[in-house]
Amino acid sequence: MSHENDTNADSGYDASPTADASGDDALPRGSGRASPPDTSSAGTERDAALEAGFELDHVTVENDNAPDECAVFPRAASEEELMTNWIAAHEGAFVDLESMR
Repeated sequence: MSHENDTNADSGYDASPTADASGDDALPRGSGRASPPDTSSAGTERDAALEAGFELDHVTVENDNAPDECAVFPRAASEEELMTNWIAAHEGAFVDLESMR
């Protein structure tokens, strides 16, 4: 699964990948200073999201030469939303739900 990097307009930080003189990719560009997150409405936004409700889906990728990965994303998300609305975890950071009940 891939995702698209873009500029965070609030912080002024450009997370788009770039290359350095050695040709290495995916080095973030920015001022070097991160702005503190705006938490004034974080609780309200989180509460609204919980009230609205949405279902999550997941995909587990079994890798031969690396830890397995599990990606979690909103079930009804469009392809555009899926580019930025997902989280992944490597094997060992997640467990089977039934084993924890």
